Amino acid sequence: DLVSAQHNLMRLSLASGKQQDAMAIAREVQKQRPKQGIGYLLEGDIVASRKSWGAAEEAYRAGLNKAPSSELAIKLHGVLVEGGKKAEAERFAASWLKEQPGDSIFRQYRAEFALLNGDWETAAVQYKVLLAATPENPAFLNNLAAVTGQLKQPGALELAEKANKLAPNQPAFMDTLAMLLAEKGDLARALALLGRATQADTKDLGIKLNYARVLVQASKKPEARKELEELAKAGENFPGQAEVARLLREL
Repeated sequence: DLVSAQHNLMRLSLASGKQQDAMAIAREVQKQRPKQGIGYLLEGDIVASRKSWGAAEEAYRAGLNKAPSSELAIKLHGVLVEGGKKAEAERFAASWLKEQPGDSIFRQYRAEFALLNGDWETAAVQYKVLLAATPENPAFLNNLAAVTGQLKQPGALELAEKANKLAPNQPAFMDTLAMLLAEKGDLARALALLGRATQADTKDLGIKLNYARVLVQASKKPEARKELEELAKAGENFPGQAEVARLLREL
């Protein structure tokens, strides 16, 4: 009755294509822990693995009815989105945070989900709440800086500067600060930061593209061409090829 072992056994059963065995484990966990949501989380994971979003939704909701759980809430939001119920997913996220305002795990998930989907307003609201609780968190500062910059609101540069002061030499943080500096016209410092960032993380092609953008902005066309041609060699492995091609044409 060790739940971690049961969870791993369920995963092994799924990986072996033995869905009935996996479901039997989930049902057993539900019987052993009738007041907990873990058994329903396992059931939801099983049906979600075959993209049965409606059944997964039912299982995760059943688990939440047993006990509050950040993990179940995150998974429920995810299957609602996957099942095409984006409006319902938004309503659930709002109601969950209203009922569980101290759930920083779900709030961080909510902020990151909004950030990745270009919902700058929602991301800004969530990162502000997270920063109120942990004002020295460099990741939250960096992400709020990026979102504030997208919204063209004041304070973005100050947030990015603080993030870089708290966690220096982090490529993602340098990238955010550099792009905000470039927008303000401080191209020399932006290029210095991006140059360091690309050297520190050679695999992040998004930072490399930003470096090329600022090189173009600074009229350093030979250097920009070199960076863009290297990005073009990545082919389909880099989703920003349309932007790379556009910048190359304009050089």
